[in-house]
Amino acid sequence: MIEPGELATAAVPAGSRWRIAGDGTAVNLGSAVPSDTCRVSHFDVCAASPEPVGSLVLLALWRGHARRIA
Repeated sequence: MIEPGELATAAVPAGSRWRIAGDGTAVNLGSAVPSDTCRVSHFDVCAASPEPVGSLVLLALWRGHARRIA
């Protein structure tokens, strides 16, 4: 499951950067140009998991999900 919306790759840790290919499959970007955009997996920001560390953007998404289920 991929979260809706795109984020700047510079704000997302390398292992959490995804792009949707033309055929609809999710492809992990790994390294990317900082000005590029990417998507994140729901599993990285799911409120049922421990809060993410290393990225303020992922933490903000996680907190948004946590507020919705509280």
